[in-house]
Amino acid sequence: MELSDASDIQNLAAHRDAASTTESILHPYPDGYAERRIGDCHAESEAGALAIFAIILNENGPEDGAFVGIIELLIDSGPPSQLAQLSYWIGKPYWNHGYATGAAKAVVKHGFTDLGLERVRSPIF
Repeated sequence: MELSDASDIQNLAAHRDAASTTESILHPYPDGYAERRIGDCHAESEAGALAIFAIILNENGPEDGAFVGIIELLIDSGPPSQLAQLSYWIGKPYWNHGYATGAAKAVVKHGFTDLGLERVRSPIF
């Protein structure tokens, strides 16, 4: 997730239905919040507490490269950090296309393979 994603985050997260799917989206979504949150996420990632990714379309079509949402692993702070919580949100125009499923499979694999996690959980909101 980069600062260049901020306007897409702002546009998609501002929709009431997207905000209703997670506790991580404020509604109404304040101007400038996406930039601040991206900076916070980078700091948390560098500290090893978070692995966060933009979900981007890669389908060689007219929307190739479009930002559709965010997926993250919030890594347990207790030693050793082998547990994480998976969460995500998808912008409403991209619902029901399997993007969250594909992203979750990739991120969970990354958690087990690259981060050495033993368990990933995802509570229902």
